[in-house]
Amino acid sequence: MKLSKAEWLAKRLIRKHSVSAKFAWSNTKLLVGDCVFTSPLHTIRLSRLWVPLLPEEQVTDTILHELAHSKAGWEANHGKIWVYWALMFGANPNPDDLSDIFYLIQKNHYRYMANCQCQDLS
Repeated sequence: MKLSKAEWLAKRLIRKHSVSAKFAWSNTKLLVGDCVFTSPLHTIRLSRLWVPLLPEEQVTDTILHELAHSKAGWEANHGKIWVYWALMFGANPNPDDLSDIFYLIQKNHYRYMANCQCQDLS
């Protein structure tokens, strides 16, 4: 997904769901997205390294996942309160679903490539 579209989508979903959060990019290789619990606004971040490798559906689910963290609070982790908000926002409430796990592999001239174990991407 293009970075500009992902940023637009994140900001739109933050407004749509009335979450007290702002958007920022990160350079992490470890996470597609995260929620930074700062006052007064939380920060929903997406990895500018991962987003271009992922389809729009995966990026959207990641944004909704992080919005659920923002609403549920830091202490909720992936417990019942977080699951409630994930379902309310339309995110996959099972963050450990193996079909959503992407593995890093070195490939050709790309430094990293996302490869989903649930389907053939070739």
